[in-house]
Amino acid sequence: MNPWFGPDVAVWFSFFSLLAVTAALEPLAQRGKYRALVMGTFGGGFALGLVFLGIGGIALLLDQPWYVPFPFLVTSVATTSAFAGGLHGARRAYQAAEERRILAKDI
Repeated sequence: MNPWFGPDVAVWFSFFSLLAVTAALEPLAQRGKYRALVMGTFGGGFALGLVFLGIGGIALLLDQPWYVPFPFLVTSVATTSAFAGGLHGARRAYQAAEERRILAKDI
């Protein structure tokens, strides 16, 4: 079977891991702002990590050379774990912001 791409292209997939930079969205969540944007970004990033995991698994099943599935699998682990943690943290931050907002109304 022919490889999907060469080893020189595989290096570029590591840049997908830079999507974890969206951790900068955490302050927005702590302030209770832009909920749809923040939750959508974290959810989309998590889904993208799962897609990369699936592609890496398919590459393994199709017996591609190591440099084909490796970047997909490494990128999937990085993005999925970062976005899953971010999604959980953002959900808690929005709940805390809502509780603060309700408490402020009661005062």
